[in-house]
Amino acid sequence: MICNQDVAKEVVLELSTDAQLTQMVSDLKGFGMIDVVRNPCKIKTDAWEQQRAQLNVPMTAARDIDQTELELIRKISFGVDEYIKDCVIVNDGRMVFANSNRSQVLVYTPEGQLSKSIHVDESPFGLAVINSDTVAVTCRKHDTINIVNIDDCVVKQKIKVGKPLNGLSHHDGKLYVLASLSGIMEFDLTGNLIRTIQVDVPDDEGYLSSYKDTFCYTCFNEFIACCDYNGREIWRLDIADSGVAVDNYGNYFCANYGSNTLQIVSADGRRKKEFQTLAEYTGIIYIEGVFFNKNCNTLLVAYNSLTAMLYRVI
Repeated sequence: MICNQDVAKEVVLELSTDAQLTQMVSDLKGFGMIDVVRNPCKIKTDAWEQQRAQLNVPMTAARDIDQTELELIRKISFGVDEYIKDCVIVNDGRMVFANSNRSQVLVYTPEGQLSKSIHVDESPFGLAVINSDTVAVTCRKHDTINIVNIDDCVVKQKIKVGKPLNGLSHHDGKLYVLASLSGIMEFDLTGNLIRTIQVDVPDDEGYLSSYKDTFCYTCFNEFIACCDYNGREIWRLDIADSGVAVDNYGNYFCANYGSNTLQIVSADGRRKKEFQTLAEYTGIIYIEGVFFNKNCNTLLVAYNSLTAMLYRVI
């Protein structure tokens, strides 16, 4: 039995003092005097105070655009009949793609293997992450937003918009959709239209991204623009017209469909950098969707040439 082993038995320490030591101590009047001396503090606290401030008060750092680089993690391949329009990454690392040709939402494992194909309304286009098992997708043929559970492989809800739809973004419990010739339409997750933000949206495809109190959107063959939540334009450039995604600092990764270029633009629109990607040397052309994973600092880029690339942003 374990209780009979020495390691399980109670140990009691007993102290016996020498008789001569006891007699000597009893004759003492005291052991000495204790004086309290207070000297000025000489500890350097600058570094500690700075560290404490960083721990208690989150600071927003700026990404050095000039030093930003992309490192290829993996390449994802699609079937010959698939036409990918947009892409997102959910919290567990699964990648989700809008397959316009087959009216499907495709779910891939973090390792890049096809896991599920989910049927949605015709011509799916823009994607947005709602939570770890739910995405939203705009479907251009029916002017609807489909809310899709990617675990159960079902469309849980359809929001009828009634206007030509493009890019989609989810922020703070709201869905924002880029509607041709209308603006940015704001919905709650039950499908109620809250408002329409008046911005210049031509009658063609475009993508949408949101960050705090700003939107950034593109219009095919036209421009990329940034505006506030009331629609007031902050800046506009002609360098991009396809996928757009915001990083943790308000900078935007954006693509130009015709020139097949990928760039990063600063939050104020004043600085930009063009990346040299592997696609340039392998014949992979026409960038569609772009998604930045804020949790892992990775960038997913979908091309309509049956390929997507997952990059680490460094």
